[in-house]
Amino acid sequence: MRIYLLAFLFASTVYSQEDISILEKKSEKGIAFYAVNNTNTTKEVTLTCKIINLKGNKAPVTKKVSAKDTVLFKNYYFIKGKGYSYNYAFSYIETPTEQEIKTLLAKTDQELPKDFNKGIVVFSKDGCPRCHYVTNYLVTNNIKFTFLNVTKSDLNNKLMWQLLKSNDPNISSKKIDMPVVLVAGKLSYSIENLKNFVAALPKL
Repeated sequence: MRIYLLAFLFASTVYSQEDISILEKKSEKGIAFYAVNNTNTTKEVTLTCKIINLKGNKAPVTKKVSAKDTVLFKNYYFIKGKGYSYNYAFSYIETPTEQEIKTLLAKTDQELPKDFNKGIVVFSKDGCPRCHYVTNYLVTNNIKFTFLNVTKSDLNNKLMWQLLKSNDPNISSKKIDMPVVLVAGKLSYSIENLKNFVAALPKL
């Protein structure tokens, strides 16, 4: 999950963090906040606003935003004769639909590579938002890679653990955050900053 903090006063524009943009629309009555999904997969977005001298629901709002869609999240209304201010934070996670996953996977190589010391291999499991984030990034940026699902294939799962244990004989499943990624023979797992990690991947 990634979290971004934005603060502003008397502003009217679009605030973007690549995958998700927050669109602010101001009218005579107040301000409306929309979440814009700029990607090809569904995201679950949570928006939290802190307001002064504006009327509206202060509780965080969580909604799913479909691919390339825009969804209204919050409406706030002006209080006559009073100045106002606000700031907000938003976070999101990958929640792709089954069809979106199928579309992504159709663009990947799912056969075992002949040489694990070349190219990019992503070991993924079902229901893993972090895995979907990496896969979506690679497909969207036309980076060639091999996708291996460890949930549906015992062979892929055993292969992944062989690689992990050869890298660290004392490793256990409790220490692993998916995905496991192999780049030109170098193994990475429990990756803290996925955004920076995928941005540095070579376009092989």
